[in-house]
Amino acid sequence: MKKINKFIRDNIKLLILIFLFLQPIIDLFTSISLNVFRLNITFGIIVRLIFLFLMIYYFIFVRKKIDKKKTYLYLSGILLYVVLFSLNVLINKDLSSVFYELQGIIKIFYITILLLIFKEEKIDISNRNLVMIMFTYVLLIIIPVVTNTSFNGYTQGKIGNIGWFNSTNEISSILSMLFPIFMAFLVKDKMKIIYKVIMSLLLIYVMFSLGSKITILSMFITIFIFIILYFRHIIKKKDSRLLVIIVSSIIVISSVGIFLVPKTNFYKNIVIHLDYLGINCFSDLVTYENIDDFIFSERLSFLEETRNNYNRADISSKVLGIGYIENFGTDNINMKTIEMDYFDIMYRTGIIGSILFFVVFISLCINRFKDFFSKIKKNIKDIDYVSYIVSLFIILIMSLLSGHVLVSPGVSIFVVIILLNRNKIKE
Repeated sequence: MKKINKFIRDNIKLLILIFLFLQPIIDLFTSISLNVFRLNITFGIIVRLIFLFLMIYYFIFVRKKIDKKKTYLYLSGILLYVVLFSLNVLINKDLSSVFYELQGIIKIFYITILLLIFKEEKIDISNRNLVMIMFTYVLLIIIPVVTNTSFNGYTQGKIGNIGWFNSTNEISSILSMLFPIFMAFLVKDKMKIIYKVIMSLLLIYVMFSLGSKITILSMFITIFIFIILYFRHIIKKKDSRLLVIIVSSIIVISSVGIFLVPKTNFYKNIVIHLDYLGINCFSDLVTYENIDDFIFSERLSFLEETRNNYNRADISSKVLGIGYIENFGTDNINMKTIEMDYFDIMYRTGIIGSILFFVVFISLCINRFKDFFSKIKKNIKDIDYVSYIVSLFIILIMSLLSGHVLVSPGVSIFVVIILLNRNKIKE
């Protein structure tokens, strides 16, 4: 056992890195288990649980350098909450629903547990490694498209190439939050320009091919921020030649984009959706129903339904959460999530669960933004630092608008890295 503990202690960063590189493969096998073998217990859940338990073991039995009392207390609070939540499910629902409900709760607290374990750890994952992971996803989308074996990520007439993966939202979230890091990689890495151009074109093609609005929004937010920072740098250096080159490049790229964007799945989905809603001008869109449907994909309606179910629940379910099966034992049973992470966490885990989750996550986010803005003149010169702050900003937006970020372990592991990667985010 001592040899095992020594191996884990000496190689903890390598184990984390290997696990990150396994994410695309895990998602690939998860998709196969769901779509081919029709298994409810997916490969991804099993592997990610094993990693979670390994990290808990590392924290309890291997890591000895820090004061663990507060973290022990918090982890014990999460464990006690999960036990009470399970008992409440047994009382208000039945034994058959416990396993399904526990899956959802574990997915929610996956990020919280890892943040608690790693918040004092000096995680150091290079941009190059994260970009390599990103392009594993990209290749596993492009290859199926080329071989005409790609799954369609949408129903109801929309189109989106998801490759051999299962969830458009999760893959879109991963690519979106890693996009700012890719931009920093383009600026700083010494790779030949031709390779950078090819990588950029492949990534942009995939992001438009997915057909997701949030992916394109994240991409344009990132590009806009980087352009502003670059213009600031050029003006400060008074390099008029470089300014002309950049402006000319923007004009050329924009002109090409005007021609190519209408041919993408993203644009086609926009048109399909607007035609479905009968919207012919902007003023037609500005109604609650159309905004809910077009912007939020009916998530506001799902939110209203879940909020009503929560308000009708008994006091124990308000305190501990209504879980993922609403109106259990009635004809109005609802298992559709809101897909707005903050609200899903709040209603699924109740008052106690929400406090346990948000105290950790919000405090870390506040610390990161506070660190950045406290010395903004210095920090804004560090392109890596800026890229991670932009990624965190995008994470917060996606968690609200599209979900599948904080409550999906395959995505939230990257949130952990972005929050705690000490090589980029400075204390």
